[in-house]
This record gives sequence, C-alpha cells and structure tokens, in this order.
Amino acid sequence: MPDVRAAGPDTAALERASRFDALVLATVNAPFKRAITPEALVTSLRDRRGTWRVHVNAFFNDVRPELVLDFAEAHGVSRASLKTAYQANAAFSGARNPMLEAALAAVDASS
Repeated sequence: MPDVRAAGPDTAALERASRFDALVLATVNAPFKRAITPEALVTSLRDRRGTWRVHVNAFFNDVRPELVLDFAEAHGVSRASLKTAYQANAAFSGARNPMLEAALAAVDASS
C-alpha cells in the first residue's frame, strides 16, 4: 500500500501555489492581451530576460507585497533572487514599490 503521507506535502504545496497563482495572475494579466503563466513568471523572476517585462513590472508594483512574497515562496524563488529581480525591474522601469521594498528589507533583517 502506498504511503499517503509522502504525497501529502506535495499536494498541499501545489494547492497553496495554485491559490497564489490565481490571485497574482488576475492582477498581473488584467491590463494586457497576452497572459503570462505562473511558470513563465517564475522563469522571468529567476533569469530576468525581457520577454515579460510589463507583466513582471505589474507583479512588483500592482500585487500586494505579502502576496509577492507568498507567490515567490510557493514557487521556490529565493528571497535573494526575488530582491535581485525587483531591483533589476526598478532599474529598468523606474517604478518603485516602497511597500515591497520594506517587506523585502524586513525579510533581510529577520534572516
């Protein structure tokens, strides 16, 4: 008989990520004709290529900071990588999100 406990955490993590995905993508994709997927957003955060720049900018500036952090955590994006992606986006777009900056600084302080 398979060990049900072994499948539990993966299932819970997937359910948690999908809740964050729906909230994030509803905000990030709303103003655009082309919709980004959670996987493409995660890839864009990690490698910072320019394909989805407007969506990444919306992610950092239109999504609540706690949801940005939760989405990143649910998808295995490290806080350091998230902060680097935010800084690259801010340098490119000129847009800043003081509330997200404070949340990232608070995470740094507690680490």
